[in-house]
Amino acid sequence: MDKRYRDKGLVIIGAESQNSSEDAIKKITDDAKVEFTITKGVSGPVQVSGIPVALIFDAKGKMIFQGHPSSDEFDKTVKSALKEVGETEEVAEEKKVVKKDKPLVAYRKWTNAEGKSLTASILKLEGEEITFQFRTGKVVKYQLGKLSEDGQKFIKLAAEERATADAAETAEEEE
Repeated sequence: MDKRYRDKGLVIIGAESQNSSEDAIKKITDDAKVEFTITKGVSGPVQVSGIPVALIFDAKGKMIFQGHPSSDEFDKTVKSALKEVGETEEVAEEKKVVKKDKPLVAYRKWTNAEGKSLTASILKLEGEEITFQFRTGKVVKYQLGKLSEDGQKFIKLAAEERATADAAETAEEEE
């Protein structure tokens, strides 16, 4: 469902509530190829009596569904909520800018220095700040130093390759 609707604005957050170890959670999410965020140690104002359980919130934060994720009502509620979500002018403008610029790095899984992961493309690197773009179209600035060392090296190498390619293209145009 995440892959099917993320471009339409769906954001899924998995909530682990059985005190599993980080390794156990990682194995399950890796095996299932989960690309959305999983939080650990969830508690809150909503009481849950069985698992799995899905909660759906509309764009204003109002809970509009609580129940089993394989129920027909779950899928209908997701589709209905997505139809009601309209693009703001700001999001529409960000998408126009993104379409003009080819990403520095295509969509992939990134891990921060604390071991948490997310899936996004990198639009650009400016100094020590990167610009992520999520599949929803949302654009977020992030400090390069907060990513894992491997991620930082990968981005810096991509930026060097882009600069070299851009310089070669400019030189060809001048000839």
